[in-house]
Amino acid sequence: MITSASRLFGVVVLASALCACVGCGSGPEKSARRYIAALQEHDVESLKKMIAPDVIVTAGRTGTTGPDALLKAVDFQAGIRTTYVCAKMVVRGDTVDVDLLEKSDLGTAIGIPETHHYERFVFEDGMLKLREIRRPTDEYQLFGERVRRLQAWLQQFHPEVAAQIEDPQTGFKADRATGELLVRMAKEWRETQPLE
Repeated sequence: MITSASRLFGVVVLASALCACVGCGSGPEKSARRYIAALQEHDVESLKKMIAPDVIVTAGRTGTTGPDALLKAVDFQAGIRTTYVCAKMVVRGDTVDVDLLEKSDLGTAIGIPETHHYERFVFEDGMLKLREIRRPTDEYQLFGERVRRLQAWLQQFHPEVAAQIEDPQTGFKADRATGELLVRMAKEWRETQPLE
């Protein structure tokens, strides 16, 4: 005999499975879910196939633009062990507004264990054409301020490390090794700094 509780449990399980389904939804929704899943896995090869050659990117702490810079940023995110949770997704035509919760080892090390991102993705034929911030957050700005303080501390107390993470052309090496090194140094920095 199937009880009301059993039916409710079945509906909840089915609804959860449908919401998490990477292949479900409209074309742009499917593309957005595949894109977020690839970000979560730091899967640069899959992302290469999803990003249009003329993509415009205005999201990100480092102000990356174009596919190459965006893919390098993903490699850096792997180094700082970034994870994403999609809290909300609204689809309007080819536009997908997403609310993401980001966590990373770097964020934890500098005292900001999570940041909220309110972003807009525009897809055309399954390819990401635009990624932009819909609404900046205070925690996003605080993250940037703390990273700048960390960089100043590195220049003062560990100039060899500061030189190692800097790129003469772009100002910052956005790769996995730099991310891993920055997390280690941020943990040391945090022990010496008041955060407020």
